[in-house]
Amino acid sequence: DFGMPKNGQVVAVHRHNVAVLVAAPHTPVAATKGKAKPVAAKPIEKVEDLAGRTVAIIGRTPANGHLLDAILAQYGVPAEKVNRIQFSTEDLTTQLKGAKFDALFAVGPVPSKITTEAIAAVASRGKEPPKFLEIGSSEAIEQRNPVYESTEIQAGAFGVSRPVENVETVGVSHYIVAHRNLDEKVAGDFTRLLFAAKQTLADDNLSFNKIESPDTDKAATLAVHPGALAYLEGEQKTFFDRYSEPLYWGLMLLSFFGSGAAWLASYARSDGDGDTTDM
Repeated sequence: DFGMPKNGQVVAVHRHNVAVLVAAPHTPVAATKGKAKPVAAKPIEKVEDLAGRTVAIIGRTPANGHLLDAILAQYGVPAEKVNRIQFSTEDLTTQLKGAKFDALFAVGPVPSKITTEAIAAVASRGKEPPKFLEIGSSEAIEQRNPVYESTEIQAGAFGVSRPVENVETVGVSHYIVAHRNLDEKVAGDFTRLLFAAKQTLADDNLSFNKIESPDTDKAATLAVHPGALAYLEGEQKTFFDRYSEPLYWGLMLLSFFGSGAAWLASYARSDGDGDTTDM
């Protein structure tokens, strides 16, 4: 979960992640004042309702918190107005069981085992299905932050009725990158082997199924390594293609120097014959 390095270029898409923002089941009691009846807490229906609430963030990486901040900023919710608790991905159900929070935020591929487990933990708190908060301004977020992508969570992506219908959200991709100075042939061969491995290893490791070709458009936000691009577009050069011109000029020079050497040798022999005197 790091930003794109300045000296890096894309070889392949490792996976696409989606941001999942789920409201916990509504708790009817928020606070009490003296002998007054309990004050009903306002249910969370949209992103703006997160102000003054606590969000459980799955994963301790700062990247997830940055993405949540970008979403809140789009809806005019100051980041400092939202309390947050970050949980590790290990033994997640046990961690969430006793935790107090109003909404859950997770970022991962579909279907992610970790995200699915987190949503199930939230769903177990009430009889109603978990409320997925739609990020309807995802395209605006993408324009302001090109590293993010506008996408959708398909209905039932995380189990039956989770979510009930398609939900607009924000996504972020993980990339396999190479140094921009890496030899084009090496990068092209690596790309070829990577996609070959996807076919042969996908049954044993499902993560290989998520590997995709990057956007090869010249106007794409992230540049693709020329070696990977040559393979993806079927323009990878053979040994002869790469070195035919140097070999041609090399042979020309060798022929030139060979002819010159032969001429000098012939001249030397003829000159020596001319100096011979009979006694």
